[in-house]
Amino acid sequence: MLRLDDLDPSMSGNKVFKLLPNIHEVQVSGKCGIVTFGGPYSNHIHATAAAGQIFQIPTVGMVRVDPPLLDNPTLSDAKAWGMQVIPVNRSNYRRRNDADFISELSSQFPDYLVIPEGGSNALAEQGCRQLGEYVADLPYEEIFLACGTGTTAAGLAAGIAKHQRVNAVAVLKQFKNQQAQLLNQNIRCWTNFHQGGYAVLSSELATFIKRFEDVNSLQLDPVYTAKMALAVTHLVAAAKIDPDQCLLIHTGGLQGRRGMQTQLEALWRNNPPCT
Repeated sequence: MLRLDDLDPSMSGNKVFKLLPNIHEVQVSGKCGIVTFGGPYSNHIHATAAAGQIFQIPTVGMVRVDPPLLDNPTLSDAKAWGMQVIPVNRSNYRRRNDADFISELSSQFPDYLVIPEGGSNALAEQGCRQLGEYVADLPYEEIFLACGTGTTAAGLAAGIAKHQRVNAVAVLKQFKNQQAQLLNQNIRCWTNFHQGGYAVLSSELATFIKRFEDVNSLQLDPVYTAKMALAVTHLVAAAKIDPDQCLLIHTGGLQGRRGMQTQLEALWRNNPPCT
Protein backbone atom coordinates (compact mmCIF):
# COMPACT_ATOMS: atom_id res chain seq x y z
CA MET A 1 0.00 0.00 0.00
CA LEU A 2 1.30 3.43 -0.98
CA ARG A 3 0.70 5.56 2.12
CA LEU A 4 -0.30 9.00 0.87
CA ASP A 5 -1.95 9.43 4.27
CA ASP A 6 1.59 9.80 5.65
CA LEU A 7 2.08 13.07 3.80
CA ASP A 8 1.42 16.38 5.59
CA PRO A 9 -1.07 15.51 8.39
CA SER A 10 -3.44 18.40 7.70
CA MET A 11 -3.22 18.34 3.88
CA SER A 12 -2.68 14.64 3.40
CA GLY A 13 -3.36 12.09 0.71
CA ASN A 14 -4.16 12.78 -2.91
CA LYS A 15 -5.29 16.30 -1.97
CA VAL A 16 -1.63 17.36 -1.86
CA PHE A 17 -1.24 16.50 -5.55
CA LYS A 18 -4.57 18.08 -6.46
CA LEU A 19 -4.11 21.32 -4.53
CA LEU A 20 -0.47 22.28 -5.06
CA PRO A 21 -0.89 23.16 -8.77
CA ASN A 22 -3.91 25.29 -7.85
CA ILE A 23 -1.91 27.03 -5.11
CA HIS A 24 0.81 27.73 -7.67
CA GLU A 25 -1.81 29.16 -10.05
CA VAL A 26 -3.00 31.58 -7.36
CA GLN A 27 0.56 32.66 -6.67
CA VAL A 28 1.66 33.26 -10.26
CA SER A 29 -1.61 34.73 -11.52
CA GLY A 30 -1.85 37.36 -8.81
CA LYS A 31 -5.22 36.12 -7.59
CA CYS A 32 -6.29 36.92 -4.04
CA GLY A 33 -7.43 33.52 -2.77
CA ILE A 34 -9.50 30.39 -3.34
CA VAL A 35 -13.22 29.67 -3.28
CA THR A 36 -14.31 26.05 -3.27
CA PHE A 37 -17.11 23.64 -2.33
CA GLY A 38 -17.73 20.62 -0.13
CA GLY A 39 -19.86 18.85 2.43
CA PRO A 40 -19.61 19.08 6.22
CA TYR A 41 -16.87 16.42 6.46
CA SER A 42 -15.19 17.18 3.15
CA ASN A 43 -11.54 16.15 2.85
CA HIS A 44 -11.17 18.78 0.15
CA ILE A 45 -12.51 21.60 2.35
CA HIS A 46 -10.23 20.46 5.18
CA ALA A 47 -7.15 20.24 2.93
CA THR A 48 -7.86 23.56 1.18
CA ALA A 49 -8.11 25.36 4.52
CA ALA A 50 -4.84 23.78 5.62
CA ALA A 51 -3.14 24.78 2.36
CA GLY A 52 -4.43 28.32 2.79
CA GLN A 53 -2.82 28.54 6.20
CA ILE A 54 0.46 26.99 5.02
CA PHE A 55 0.79 29.26 1.99
CA GLN A 56 -0.90 32.31 3.52
CA ILE A 57 -3.70 32.37 0.95
CA PRO A 58 -7.27 33.36 1.95
CA THR A 59 -9.79 30.54 1.46
CA VAL A 60 -13.56 30.45 1.29
CA GLY A 61 -15.56 27.25 1.65
CA MET A 62 -19.10 27.06 0.32
CA VAL A 63 -20.27 24.19 2.50
CA ARG A 64 -23.46 22.17 2.17
CA VAL A 65 -24.19 21.99 5.86
CA ASP A 66 -27.01 22.28 8.38
CA PRO A 67 -26.36 24.61 11.35
CA PRO A 68 -25.83 21.81 13.95
CA LEU A 69 -22.77 20.59 12.00
CA LEU A 70 -21.10 23.98 11.58
CA ASP A 71 -18.84 23.26 14.54
CA ASN A 72 -17.99 19.66 13.68
CA PRO A 73 -14.28 18.67 13.79
CA THR A 74 -13.71 19.16 10.04
CA LEU A 75 -15.20 22.64 9.87
CA SER A 76 -13.74 23.65 13.23
CA ASP A 77 -10.28 22.85 11.84
CA ALA A 78 -11.05 24.76 8.65
CA LYS A 79 -12.19 27.86 10.55
CA ALA A 80 -9.20 27.66 12.90
CA TRP A 81 -6.93 27.69 9.84
CA GLY A 82 -8.59 30.87 8.58
CA MET A 83 -11.15 29.58 6.09
CA GLN A 84 -14.32 31.60 5.75
CA VAL A 85 -16.98 28.87 5.96
CA ILE A 86 -20.25 29.87 4.29
CA PRO A 87 -23.18 27.48 4.87
CA VAL A 88 -25.17 26.73 1.73
CA ASN A 89 -28.55 24.99 1.61
CA ARG A 90 -29.00 21.94 -0.56
CA SER A 91 -30.92 23.68 -3.36
CA ASN A 92 -28.26 26.36 -3.78
CA TYR A 93 -25.47 23.83 -3.43
CA ARG A 94 -26.86 21.93 -6.42
CA ARG A 95 -26.03 25.04 -8.47
CA ARG A 96 -22.31 24.77 -7.68
CA ASN A 97 -21.39 23.92 -11.29
CA ASP A 98 -23.80 26.32 -12.97
CA ALA A 99 -22.21 29.16 -14.91
CA ASP A 100 -24.53 31.79 -13.42
CA PHE A 101 -23.73 30.66 -9.86
CA ILE A 102 -19.99 30.73 -10.58
CA SER A 103 -20.44 34.23 -12.02
CA GLU A 104 -22.20 35.34 -8.82
CA LEU A 105 -19.35 33.95 -6.76
CA SER A 106 -16.78 35.69 -8.93
CA SER A 107 -18.57 38.99 -8.35
CA GLN A 108 -18.70 38.36 -4.60
CA PHE A 109 -15.05 37.25 -4.44
CA PRO A 110 -13.26 39.05 -7.27
CA ASP A 111 -9.84 37.71 -8.24
CA TYR A 112 -10.38 34.47 -6.33
CA LEU A 113 -9.69 31.16 -8.04
CA VAL A 114 -12.87 29.06 -8.03
CA ILE A 115 -12.04 25.36 -7.59
CA PRO A 116 -14.79 22.76 -8.13
CA GLU A 117 -15.97 20.33 -5.47
CA GLY A 118 -13.30 17.77 -4.63
CA GLY A 119 -10.62 19.94 -6.21
CA SER A 120 -11.45 18.41 -9.56
CA ASN A 121 -10.05 20.56 -12.34
CA ALA A 122 -7.37 20.32 -15.04
CA LEU A 123 -4.68 21.64 -12.70
CA ALA A 124 -5.47 18.92 -10.16
CA GLU A 125 -5.28 16.27 -12.85
CA GLN A 126 -1.85 17.56 -13.87
CA GLY A 127 -0.73 17.32 -10.26
CA CYS A 128 -1.93 13.72 -10.00
CA ARG A 129 0.06 12.89 -13.12
CA GLN A 130 3.17 13.43 -11.00
CA LEU A 131 1.86 10.73 -8.68
CA GLY A 132 1.55 8.43 -11.69
CA GLU A 133 5.13 9.16 -12.72
CA TYR A 134 6.26 8.09 -9.27
CA VAL A 135 4.19 4.90 -9.42
CA ALA A 136 5.66 4.14 -12.87
CA ASP A 137 8.94 3.19 -11.19
CA LEU A 138 7.32 0.70 -8.79
CA PRO A 139 7.17 -3.05 -9.58
CA TYR A 140 3.38 -3.40 -9.80
CA GLU A 141 1.07 -3.85 -12.78
CA GLU A 142 -2.34 -3.20 -11.22
CA ILE A 143 -2.79 0.11 -9.40
CA PHE A 144 -5.91 0.39 -7.24
CA LEU A 145 -7.47 3.50 -5.75
CA ALA A 146 -10.88 4.66 -4.59
CA CYS A 147 -12.65 6.92 -7.04
CA GLY A 148 -15.06 9.80 -6.48
CA THR A 149 -14.78 12.43 -9.19
CA GLY A 150 -12.17 10.47 -11.17
CA THR A 151 -9.59 13.27 -11.22
CA THR A 152 -6.89 11.38 -9.33
CA ALA A 153 -7.43 8.24 -11.42
CA ALA A 154 -7.20 10.21 -14.67
CA GLY A 155 -4.02 11.99 -13.64
CA LEU A 156 -2.51 8.77 -12.36
CA ALA A 157 -3.24 7.00 -15.65
CA ALA A 158 -1.50 9.76 -17.57
CA GLY A 159 1.73 9.19 -15.65
CA ILE A 160 2.07 5.43 -15.14
CA ALA A 161 4.17 3.06 -17.24
CA LYS A 162 2.74 1.36 -20.34
CA HIS A 163 2.59 -2.06 -18.69
CA GLN A 164 0.60 -0.74 -15.73
CA ARG A 165 -3.15 -0.25 -15.38
CA VAL A 166 -5.24 1.96 -13.10
CA ASN A 167 -8.18 0.30 -11.33
CA ALA A 168 -10.75 2.80 -10.08
CA VAL A 169 -13.08 1.52 -7.33
CA ALA A 170 -16.21 3.68 -7.36
CA VAL A 171 -17.48 4.92 -4.00
CA LEU A 172 -20.54 6.53 -5.57
CA LYS A 173 -23.72 4.74 -6.57
CA GLN A 174 -24.17 7.10 -9.51
CA PHE A 175 -20.91 6.76 -11.41
CA LYS A 176 -21.99 6.80 -15.06
CA ASN A 177 -20.42 10.09 -16.17
CA GLN A 178 -17.10 9.40 -14.45
CA GLN A 179 -17.07 5.82 -15.67
CA ALA A 180 -17.53 6.80 -19.31
CA GLN A 181 -14.70 9.32 -19.08
CA LEU A 182 -12.33 6.93 -17.31
CA LEU A 183 -13.03 4.05 -19.68
CA ASN A 184 -11.97 6.33 -22.53
CA GLN A 185 -8.61 6.66 -20.76
CA ASN A 186 -8.17 2.87 -20.49
CA ILE A 187 -8.90 2.87 -16.76
CA ARG A 188 -10.65 -0.21 -15.44
CA CYS A 189 -13.67 0.73 -13.32
CA TRP A 190 -15.12 -1.40 -10.55
CA THR A 191 -18.63 -0.21 -9.74
CA ASN A 192 -20.08 -2.91 -7.46
CA PHE A 193 -18.24 -2.09 -4.25
CA HIS A 194 -19.81 1.21 -3.16
CA GLN A 195 -21.63 -0.51 -0.25
CA GLY A 196 -24.85 1.33 -0.95
CA GLY A 197 -23.58 4.77 -1.92
CA TYR A 198 -21.34 7.64 -0.93
CA ALA A 199 -20.43 7.64 2.79
CA VAL A 200 -22.68 4.64 3.43
CA LEU A 201 -21.16 2.47 6.16
CA SER A 202 -22.45 -1.08 5.88
CA SER A 203 -21.98 -3.82 8.46
CA GLU A 204 -19.71 -5.65 6.01
CA LEU A 205 -17.51 -2.61 5.55
CA ALA A 206 -17.31 -1.89 9.29
CA THR A 207 -16.37 -5.50 10.02
CA PHE A 208 -13.71 -5.42 7.31
CA ILE A 209 -12.22 -2.18 8.69
CA LYS A 210 -11.94 -3.67 12.18
CA ARG A 211 -10.32 -6.87 10.95
CA PHE A 212 -7.95 -5.02 8.60
CA GLU A 213 -6.83 -2.58 11.28
CA ASP A 214 -6.31 -5.29 13.88
CA VAL A 215 -4.06 -7.23 11.49
CA ASN A 216 -2.19 -4.35 9.86
CA SER A 217 -2.17 -1.59 12.52
CA LEU A 218 -3.14 0.82 9.74
CA GLN A 219 -6.25 3.01 9.75
CA LEU A 220 -8.62 3.15 6.80
CA ASP A 221 -10.96 5.90 5.71
CA PRO A 222 -14.52 4.45 5.59
CA VAL A 223 -15.66 6.65 2.70
CA TYR A 224 -12.89 5.90 0.22
CA THR A 225 -9.88 3.71 0.99
CA ALA A 226 -11.72 1.05 3.01
CA LYS A 227 -14.10 0.40 0.11
CA MET A 228 -11.15 0.07 -2.25
CA ALA A 229 -9.31 -2.34 0.06
CA LEU A 230 -12.46 -4.44 0.56
CA ALA A 231 -12.97 -4.55 -3.20
CA VAL A 232 -9.44 -5.87 -3.66
CA THR A 233 -10.02 -8.66 -1.15
CA HIS A 234 -13.15 -9.74 -3.04
CA LEU A 235 -11.34 -9.63 -6.39
CA VAL A 236 -8.43 -11.66 -5.03
CA ALA A 237 -10.82 -14.23 -3.55
CA ALA A 238 -12.55 -14.50 -6.94
CA ALA A 239 -9.14 -14.96 -8.64
CA LYS A 240 -9.76 -11.90 -10.82
CA ILE A 241 -6.45 -10.26 -9.90
CA ASP A 242 -3.00 -11.38 -8.78
CA PRO A 243 -2.34 -9.87 -5.32
CA ASP A 244 1.42 -9.89 -5.94
CA GLN A 245 0.93 -7.49 -8.84
CA CYS A 246 -1.30 -5.02 -6.97
CA LEU A 247 -0.42 -1.67 -5.48
CA LEU A 248 -3.14 -0.11 -3.32
CA ILE A 249 -3.08 3.66 -2.87
CA HIS A 250 -4.21 5.05 0.49
CA THR A 251 -5.55 8.45 -0.55
CA GLY A 252 -5.84 9.82 2.99
CA GLY A 253 -9.11 11.27 4.22
CA LEU A 254 -8.74 9.99 7.75
CA GLN A 255 -9.88 13.31 9.20
CA GLY A 256 -13.40 12.60 7.94
CA ARG A 257 -13.52 9.41 9.98
CA ARG A 258 -14.18 11.54 13.06
CA GLY A 259 -17.74 11.99 11.84
CA MET A 260 -18.27 8.23 11.49
CA GLN A 261 -16.41 6.85 14.50
CA THR A 262 -19.52 6.50 16.70
CA GLN A 263 -21.33 4.64 13.92
CA LEU A 264 -18.28 2.44 13.35
CA GLU A 265 -18.04 1.48 17.01
CA ALA A 266 -21.76 0.71 17.20
CA LEU A 267 -21.47 -1.61 14.20
CA TRP A 268 -18.42 -3.28 15.74
CA ARG A 269 -20.37 -3.97 18.94
CA ASN A 270 -23.30 -5.43 17.02
CA ASN A 271 -21.21 -7.31 14.43
CA PRO A 272 -17.95 -8.41 16.06
CA PRO A 273 -15.41 -9.56 13.46
CA CYS A 274 -14.70 -13.27 13.21
CA THR A 275 -11.26 -14.22 14.45
